[in-house]
Amino acid sequence: MKFSTVFFAIAFVFMQPTHANDHKKQEQAMGNIFKILTPSEWEAFKHDGSFRGSPMDLKDGFIHASLDDQKERILQKFFKGIRPVVMIEINPKLLTEGSLKIEANKPGGDQYPHIYRQIPLTAVIGHRVIAN
Repeated sequence: MKFSTVFFAIAFVFMQPTHANDHKKQEQAMGNIFKILTPSEWEAFKHDGSFRGSPMDLKDGFIHASLDDQKERILQKFFKGIRPVVMIEINPKLLTEGSLKIEANKPGGDQYPHIYRQIPLTAVIGHRVIAN
């Protein structure tokens, strides 16, 4: 086999385009996601029918969320000593298509769900108030 044939075969494998459905497959496999809100954010969310983000979300350009195994860590890191808070559970399949991305918070860091559009109230499938 000639070098050019081997090179072409290897190049062909590595140059395959990323599938557009990769994020959708991740989204379907991950289960529900979670967002922690202040009581006033939750009340405004219910009143408005959608949530555009907390001040930190708006500054960063997306709504920060967490996976099931990350929610307690986020609660301790960003909401320590802040009570009550409301943890909402979101079905990612009910978000605007393409608005959810799983991304690292920093290069090589943990992967978190980031929502790039408002969250419709219809995507919230549950909530609980955390009082202490």
